[in-house]
Amino acid sequence: MLRVFHIEDDSDIQEITKLALEFTGEFEVTQASSGDEALSRMDAAQIDVLLIDVMMPGMSGETLLSKIRELPQFKNTPAIFMTARSHASEV
Repeated sequence: MLRVFHIEDDSDIQEITKLALEFTGEFEVTQASSGDEALSRMDAAQIDVLLIDVMMPGMSGETLLSKIRELPQFKNTPAIFMTARSHASEV
């Protein structure tokens, strides 16, 4: 089972993502609602892949990933960005 750490500030998107991934039976999902919360829980987390919202209040997904990459145990952990932005100019 692949352990996914999902960082997302929108509770509806958190719920949908968790349901969709865990429904397959192939993923175990842990979630945080902000970059600060994620960073505070990184040491205790068992993570195979990061799923990070691009736009969050307080700390963007890009900034969060930069901080996560400073932690040696997560330097090479695969990361996927999620965004609700859909216009080419926004992406």
